[in-house]
Amino acid sequence: MRIINWKTKAAAAFCALAVILAAAAFYRNLLWKSDIPLWLDVVEKSAVNARARNNLGFAYYESGQNDAAIEEYMAALNLKPDFVDAYNNLGVVFYETGRPLEAIRVYEKALAINPYFAKGRNNFGTAYFTAGMLTEALREYTEAVRLDPASVKAHNNLGVGYYALGRFDEAIEEFSISLRLDPVFVESRYNLGMAYMKKGFFGEAARELEATLLIDPRHERARSALSALKVNPAQ
Repeated sequence: MRIINWKTKAAAAFCALAVILAAAAFYRNLLWKSDIPLWLDVVEKSAVNARARNNLGFAYYESGQNDAAIEEYMAALNLKPDFVDAYNNLGVVFYETGRPLEAIRVYEKALAINPYFAKGRNNFGTAYFTAGMLTEALREYTEAVRLDPASVKAHNNLGVGYYALGRFDEAIEEFSISLRLDPVFVESRYNLGMAYMKKGFFGEAARELEATLLIDPRHERARSALSALKVNPAQ
């Protein structure tokens, strides 16, 4: 998922790392194509179908029509106020359009309904992180990992939280866990290299940055960091 860089204190200080927002929960279970005409047809036939309004919102979101997506998610929530997936999806749009405080309010509502919603916890943490609320972000990422120990993204994001607080050993541990779960998850590979660099482990940093470029040859942040490391390995 695309990450937006906001000019908050936290984002400015740690824009070299990537916080990954979990995908909308319903998307993984969606059997039909995310297609606007298809879902418009369903909604026209049954305007009180909350799931159809949610899915239409996601189709709009995928096509870049964020205002229309928000309208449909709101309609879904008016029809079904305990619809956690719709809250999650609404929070994603707020987050990606630079409105982290609104995303925080949305995730608060979602998690009041279902405190065990791991993806929501992860996304809640990301909204906090973007707003510069690092302690709160770390709390939510930690809970997300507890609820879903196999979440590659949550471990990566917890590592980013530790990195942002200067806790590099713990960051390295979380990025390593993420990579044990998915060895080709490129952002954790890159983030691990950057954390090694902060620790002064330049050989390990170069290894991870080179591995990042093997996974994604177009990863410009890794290429730039590796070039700088080779020019001045003690930076």
